[in-house]
Amino acid sequence: MMALQRTLSAGDSQRGCVSCVKQLRFGDYMTKKQSSIRSSELRSMAEFAAGLDAPAKDFAAIVRLIAKEMMPTELGVRAWGRKLKVDKSLASKLFRVMNATDLAGIVTAFPGPRGVAILRSSLQKSGCTPERLRLFDSSARDLRRRLDSVGVDRATLCAIAAGGHDTYSQRLQQRKARRSARSAMALIWGVEADARISSNLIVPSKKAGLADAMMLGLYEGFRQLRPTQPWCLYSSTAEFKPARQRAAKIGTSKSSDRPTINDVFLFPDEPFAPMIGEFSDEAGRNAIAMHPSGKSRDLYFHGDRLARGQCARMAVGEIARAAGEMYATHPDDLGSVQAGIGTPLKVSIVELLFHKDIARGSDPSAALFASLAISGWRRRLEEPIRLPLEEEVMEVPVGSLPKSLAKLLPTYHALLTRGARAVHTALSDYRCFRITIKNPPLLSTIALRWRLAERDVTGRSGPGRKA
Repeated sequence: MMALQRTLSAGDSQRGCVSCVKQLRFGDYMTKKQSSIRSSELRSMAEFAAGLDAPAKDFAAIVRLIAKEMMPTELGVRAWGRKLKVDKSLASKLFRVMNATDLAGIVTAFPGPRGVAILRSSLQKSGCTPERLRLFDSSARDLRRRLDSVGVDRATLCAIAAGGHDTYSQRLQQRKARRSARSAMALIWGVEADARISSNLIVPSKKAGLADAMMLGLYEGFRQLRPTQPWCLYSSTAEFKPARQRAAKIGTSKSSDRPTINDVFLFPDEPFAPMIGEFSDEAGRNAIAMHPSGKSRDLYFHGDRLARGQCARMAVGEIARAAGEMYATHPDDLGSVQAGIGTPLKVSIVELLFHKDIARGSDPSAALFASLAISGWRRRLEEPIRLPLEEEVMEVPVGSLPKSLAKLLPTYHALLTRGARAVHTALSDYRCFRITIKNPPLLSTIALRWRLAERDVTGRSGPGRKA
């Protein structure tokens, strides 16, 4: 079961979640057998997970150890390629194994026998110590033996591990299904949006060893397709469980019965904070407000205030102080940002912007989960079901957007700049990692996760990478 710790949440009718979580076990994703696997070959997904979990983690740990020793200051696929003098495809696989945050990421990126042999030879020529080479050989051999013992072809195995599909036609079918599902849900619910950008700036906190998070959101093209009740578009900070209870003041807002952390909105004087009027258009300022009952700070879309076919843009911003630990207390500790999908969207962008003083144990990876209990402020992924996700996290220039969203670029860049300034940093001090998902399934959650950096016995950060 997935355990949430030190959780700070903010999002739309879903929540975004900044947290440190225990490693998700691969067995949690497996709820039923894949039709392509015969029971005689694989008696249960639990056995499958149990047999692969330990050797996969061992191999990834050895790769990370070698990387720390051979490339303590270098980052990325190109750095691996230059150091080992291997092609980009093989360097990418090794880099993905090193940065994987779960078994699925390791299994899908693990090279074949020839690839492992090439990597082993390149490591030896590049100066890897004999002791590390022996560990590399042993862990790679053990993982290969376990993979071969599963009894299914590699394509099927990778598809199971990723919760996805192993052929182009199946992936194409999945894209069409998502597009059709989004259109259908928009008609059923009576609302939809063209795009949502969720930006999370991670910076060191004033509290030693903790990190702050600036959470920014930008909705574009939100519209009502037919008359409906006010639609909950955004839920402000709902729950905070700090690692150290004395490190943050937990109070109750006068206008809300929910626990909050000092009402740290980017613009607290806004009449409908955390909404930011400066970066929202006139339609958004007119149609988006708190619920008429006034019992919470949730922002609702009041479609009856707009002309037929009119669209609204909304920007939001919140600061989470001492949102989570910067350093790992256990080897499997992860940092996590979660963005739920509670509105039919044509495209969802979720991005992590790490400040240069934030150390990381790995670059972020992504997973998509079903989150059926998405309404109500105490929602969480109790037993997450992993959904197919072929998109990957990419590092992109800070402040850039896809061409399809070029009209949002001035507003988006200004919003990021204001957010960085609010936590006393400059936008140039960040590195941005992003995933872009078209037609994300309604009632699902996008999770970006990274390994927390280790801290040595002296209290300083360990060899984790800096942004």
